[in-house]
Amino acid sequence: MARMRPVILLLCGCVVAATGCSKQLPWHSDWKQAMAEASHDRLPVLLMFDASLCPRCWTMDKEVFTDERVREELAGYKLIRLDLLTHGDIAKQYGFTGTPSFVSIARGGRVLDTYAGAMDAPTMVRWLQRSRMNR
Repeated sequence: MARMRPVILLLCGCVVAATGCSKQLPWHSDWKQAMAEASHDRLPVLLMFDASLCPRCWTMDKEVFTDERVREELAGYKLIRLDLLTHGDIAKQYGFTGTPSFVSIARGGRVLDTYAGAMDAPTMVRWLQRSRMNR
């Protein structure tokens, strides 16, 4: 049994490193509840539309949302992540039909900025900073 322990630990470490699960962002999936919480907490919202079969979304999870600069910019937002197929009606309100897509929303519900498509970390940081300046 003692010989298996290092192997098991190594495998667990690989899974965590590959998925980034050690640094999960606090995404919310209940649109109404998260918007109510954001309003109550007086926070702006970052809304992301994704899909379970979206390779660009997976890439952003591994390469963008694990970047410390991106995480610092996201710290002041209520993060909402909705499946485009399940929440197509909400996506259409913002003019989106593809994934990933992003909406930055001010505390009062006003749309600050939108972005359709995947971003690398520096682009996301610039986009979030520009959105923040529009508040």
